[in-house]
Amino acid sequence: MKLKLLTDENISLSTLRELRVRDYDVEDIKEEKLQGISDNEIVKIAAKEHRIIITLDKDFGNLLLFPPPLKIGVILIDLRFPKPDRVNRVLCNFLKGKKQEYLDKKLFLIDEVSVRIRG
Repeated sequence: MKLKLLTDENISLSTLRELRVRDYDVEDIKEEKLQGISDNEIVKIAAKEHRIIITLDKDFGNLLLFPPPLKIGVILIDLRFPKPDRVNRVLCNFLKGKKQEYLDKKLFLIDEVSVRIRG
């Protein structure tokens, strides 16, 4: 079963293409013309479609806004300089071999050297 992902509006088209080349099932906030919707609306879309959110938005890491247990999975990419090639490398390395069930209902904070899990 393919991973089902939802990319936030701050994820580049380059990353979106890279994920699709790797055969992930990806929906994108920009392609759906939903730029500017609230984080809560993004969560509702992800929950309805059973997708894992991929974002650079640190608000998704705020436990006051999104306390455990999460209703959906979130991958928060936390790079100091989030250029698309760096995001692509870190994200694709992280996703390699992962199953939907593993990513579900958890917050993953990933950077170039570590992965932190909440939830």
